[in-house]
Amino acid sequence: MAASLDIPRRYKSYRNPYLEKPKTDKFQECGEGNGICYGVATMQGWRTEMEDAHMVKINLGNAFEDWSYFAVFDGHAGAKVARYAAKHLLDTIIATEEFHQDVTKAIHKGF
Repeated sequence: MAASLDIPRRYKSYRNPYLEKPKTDKFQECGEGNGICYGVATMQGWRTEMEDAHMVKINLGNAFEDWSYFAVFDGHAGAKVARYAAKHLLDTIIATEEFHQDVTKAIHKGF
C-alpha cells in the first residue's frame, strides 16, 4: 500500500489552470503609422484565462512623433501583472530622467 501524502490544507483548493479543451478564438488587431504596418493576434489556448497582454503605440508624441512602441507581456500563470505592465510600462519609461538622453538606460530603469 502506498503511503498517503499529508498535503497542507492551503494546497488542497489549488485551482487547475488548464481547460478541458483550448479556447481557439483569436483577437486580431492591425494598424499602420510612422511608415510601418503591424498586426497583432492573441489566443487564450489551454489556460483558464487569457494571461498575456500587448501594447501598441504609434507616435509617442512631442519630440518622439516618429517613434513607435510595441510590447508583448507574458502573464506566466496570471493576467494581472501582464495587464498592469501593458497599461503602465511605457509611461514609466518615458517619465525617467534618462529617457531623453539614453533610451536603453530608461528602459532598464523603467523595469
